[in-house]
Amino acid sequence: MGVDYNPVEGMKVRREVITVLSRGTCIIQNKTFVGQEGYGRSQKYSRS
Repeated sequence: MGVDYNPVEGMKVRREVITVLSRGTCIIQNKTFVGQEGYGRSQKYSRS
């Protein structure tokens, strides 16, 4: 997975993500990427 943004970067995290849903479609299941390559859109962001 090519990701250049991590919402918890620099934070101490005590939990972990096991499942991620996007519009009803499972993208990550049991900590493994199961989605389709190219699914979704890239979101612009700025660090504040």
